[in-house]
Amino acid sequence: MTSTGELVELGIRVTGACLGAIGSATDWSLTEARRGQHVGDLDADRAGVALLAGAGLSVFSEESGFAGPAGGVVAVIDPIDGSTNASRGIPYWSSSVCFLDGEGPLAAVVRSAPLGDVYTAIRGGGAYRNGTRVATSGLNVLSGGIIYVNGNSGGRKPWAQTRSLGSAALELALMACGSGDGFVDFSDGLAVWDYAGGTLILEEAGGSVANFDGSGVTWELVSDRHRLVAGATRELVTGLIEVLANPL
Repeated sequence: MTSTGELVELGIRVTGACLGAIGSATDWSLTEARRGQHVGDLDADRAGVALLAGAGLSVFSEESGFAGPAGGVVAVIDPIDGSTNASRGIPYWSSSVCFLDGEGPLAAVVRSAPLGDVYTAIRGGGAYRNGTRVATSGLNVLSGGIIYVNGNSGGRKPWAQTRSLGSAALELALMACGSGDGFVDFSDGLAVWDYAGGTLILEEAGGSVANFDGSGVTWELVSDRHRLVAGATRELVTGLIEVLANPL
């Protein structure tokens, strides 16, 4: 791979292969290898990793870990984000791949299973859905905001409505298009493969992502989990962090 455009094209093929691999899957039983891992996740992983390895890239996958030479561009892949939804017949999941270099996310693709929409971004080059440039809602106050949550939020919140849909990568990508204004992770945290692709897409559309304490997200190739907040604007992220620090 010699250009960011080629990386995006590869990511489109990879996410298509991952979703295609489970299009007719009938075995959604849990494996014993990793928490929440289904047989369908492994089917998708094999399809996506094969393409990435064939392109000469190192790969860091949720399902199979790290493979390939150290250094250079690394493809961070979540073959199926929302496999619990897929296993239960809930038509909302995605496939995500983000290409990292020494400076962080370089290019990303998130493909939606329900509609087949493809969200892409290149660092410094904007964010796109199906080839059309997108932007966030631009909302900078919580009142009236539609907030995606991961996990159980509990308690009363100062925004208008909440959505808990089950695919963080896709929720971040939807926010890049103005379909939702914020995101809060109330689970035990997200790993880099969960948020890398969606984060680049959202930030290139004008949004912002941070940890609960306001610090920037990490791009280390480890399985550590982080509780994140995201918003259509930095101001909205600041408002969300203030609410989390002083719950109602």
